[in-house]
Amino acid sequence: HRTPIRVVLLYFTHALGLLTVCVTIDWWFPSLSSSVWASIFLGLAVIEWGVFSHAEEVRGANYFAPLSAVAQRRRDRIQRVWCRSCWLFGFVLASISYPLLWERVETFFATREGQLIVLSWMLVPLTLTGVALRMGGKRRRRATIFSSYASILAQVLTIWQPNTRLVSLGVASGLMLVNSRYYRHTIAAAIQIGFSLCFVAALLWKELSVSGWFLFGAIAIFTLWLFSTFLRQQGTVLASLYRKAADGWAITLCAIALILLTCKTLFSYWNFPITHWHYLTTPLVIGGAILYRYRQQLNNYAVYGIVWTIELAICEEVLLIHGSNLAVAIVNTILGLFSLLLTDWLLDRQSPLSQLSSLKILPLVFALLGIFWRWDEFNAYTGLLILGAALTGIIVGYRLRSKVITYFSIISISLACYELVIYQMLQSSGGSPADGLTILAVVAVAIALIYRLFATFLQSRNHNNFLNLSLTEIKITAHCHWALGSIFKILAAGFATENLPQLRSLSIAISLMLAVYALIQGRDPQTRNRTSSDWWVYVGLVEIVATAVYARLIWQQLSILDPFRIIIVCLVALFIYQIPWRSLGWESTPWHRFALAIPALTTLVTLEDISYLSLLVVAAFYGRIALRQKEIRWTYVSLIFIDWAIARFLWENSLTDILGYASIIGLSLLYIAQFDPTLSQPQQRNNRHILRLSGSGIICFIALLFNQETGLTPTIISLVAVFLGLALQIRAFLFIGTTTFILTGFYQLVILSFERPLAKWIIGLIAGILFIFIAANFERRKEAIMRVIQNWVERLTHWE
Repeated sequence: HRTPIRVVLLYFTHALGLLTVCVTIDWWFPSLSSSVWASIFLGLAVIEWGVFSHAEEVRGANYFAPLSAVAQRRRDRIQRVWCRSCWLFGFVLASISYPLLWERVETFFATREGQLIVLSWMLVPLTLTGVALRMGGKRRRRATIFSSYASILAQVLTIWQPNTRLVSLGVASGLMLVNSRYYRHTIAAAIQIGFSLCFVAALLWKELSVSGWFLFGAIAIFTLWLFSTFLRQQGTVLASLYRKAADGWAITLCAIALILLTCKTLFSYWNFPITHWHYLTTPLVIGGAILYRYRQQLNNYAVYGIVWTIELAICEEVLLIHGSNLAVAIVNTILGLFSLLLTDWLLDRQSPLSQLSSLKILPLVFALLGIFWRWDEFNAYTGLLILGAALTGIIVGYRLRSKVITYFSIISISLACYELVIYQMLQSSGGSPADGLTILAVVAVAIALIYRLFATFLQSRNHNNFLNLSLTEIKITAHCHWALGSIFKILAAGFATENLPQLRSLSIAISLMLAVYALIQGRDPQTRNRTSSDWWVYVGLVEIVATAVYARLIWQQLSILDPFRIIIVCLVALFIYQIPWRSLGWESTPWHRFALAIPALTTLVTLEDISYLSLLVVAAFYGRIALRQKEIRWTYVSLIFIDWAIARFLWENSLTDILGYASIIGLSLLYIAQFDPTLSQPQQRNNRHILRLSGSGIICFIALLFNQETGLTPTIISLVAVFLGLALQIRAFLFIGTTTFILTGFYQLVILSFERPLAKWIIGLIAGILFIFIAANFERRKEAIMRVIQNWVERLTHWE
């Protein structure tokens, strides 16, 4: 106590005093049990807090002789430090007693013998509440808070034993009723209500079954909301706190009860059925409680809560009548469709409820629940459940302007149709996989036609959208099903080659319908004059060709047409080319391109067994095209097939002389040089001359190189070339013919001189005399010869 006052020494002195008391007790009674020590520590704690409250109460009162101002301040500080020390050491002693009493709890777990001593720890919250009653201001509030927390800690010691649990909860409820009066906070009221609920539960602990506890929870929720409504009318601060606490407890218990009941329901459906009328009554009571609580201010959470209780009630009712998952799914689907009408009526009234998004989406919630409950069911009617859910989704998507919901609903419609068909297919045995894929293709075509005709109907009425779908989106949906049907047909064609299908006529008809769909789409005014319209026509024509090939694979009787297929293709192509497609609504370009390409492609595909007649017919087809278009270059294609036929004839008849094949190439080049419209222009004269040199040179030089025995063949060919050049005034023929003739003669003279030596001298003598004669005449008639040569050169410049 000496000046300056040392606070640490005061605390230390207090601790030594308590330690002295404990050591003295241990010296006098060395064999005390842990529970007795716990009681001693609790008693010391109560004494400490009692001293604290008394000291705080009398602090400042002048029970002694008047003191000076300095002495008075010194005495007040000493008292304040001792009060704080008593307050803190009370908590220390109470904390030490807690683990000692927990040993009694562990003894109860081991022996199941009652341990009433644990109730002694209730002295802590009781004493703290007593301190709060004698304090004021912040100290009262602080003591009340610690009393509330101590009440919760006390339950950890007492809750395990039925005898102590009831007493502890009852005392705690009364204490918190007092504490909440001084600690004006919602948490205090919430703790008090929690203790009261637990007290009632402890009273009924042995009286209720598991199902009864669910019903008890529902009744407690309803009671709490009734209590909250009653407190709303009181208008006091304490009533407001209890109202909020009761509302919070009701919401929490409601969520816990719904979650537990949901888990129980799922367990009943997926494992072992557990039924009782309590489980049916519980969600009904909770749903009524939610409706009562939010009757004036209904919000989305309340709507979802009510829907949750309705779903649980449906499930429990089906369990009571020994129904199955499918029954729950059917009820949910019907509720989804019914709720569409109900919510439409509510939304049209322009009430505050129309602003709730939960009401707009409510039918979809039931629809999805219907799909959830039928997930592992598959029979003749489950597809209808998906169809009902899909129709519900389309309406909800329109309400919410959600494209995602609408798209998923459209997909679900298709899945429902396929499920209905697939189930019927699985009921029949045997058959080819191609038949099954054909039936699926029929479904796809039917759906595609329905969407496409509906889009056409809307277009005729000048409607650009329907519900949440635009006209373009409806058409795209139809196109997607058309594509799906085409995929099914491709897969069916693959299986048809292994196992002959039975639905051959239907398969061909569906393939043709897919092709006609594409062709009609190419005629759509909205896609006309666009690249997409041409694409549709190409695809449709390709599907027609594929259908013809498929028909040939599955019908062997059509093999009688194999020798004539090229002729048939050319006739069909010519027919397609002659039709005035533009006047019929199509662009003529894709049709003409297809007609021009298909004979050549068919020829390439069937070139192994193609006949001479087929080659000539194809050549005639392209010749007809050249005549109709007045385009000579189409005859080049005809020329290719004619050359092909000639070369094939030479090969098949063992006519292996290379001159024949060279003549085919050379004559073809000469034909191009003679008739090509571009080469006929004056500025192309040099190119035309080079092409003629190439064509005639190939024939003459091949004859010169590969027919050297007698030299008769190259001589005749060269003379023909020379005479043609002179007759037609074409320099290329004259040059090539003359060159070939000279080279042939020179080659033969060389061969002759090597084979007969005497002939070499005779040829040399004749050549010498000839050169002397030419030289003599050239000198004598030089000017006349030069004039003749210049005249010939000038004339050659005007030749082709």
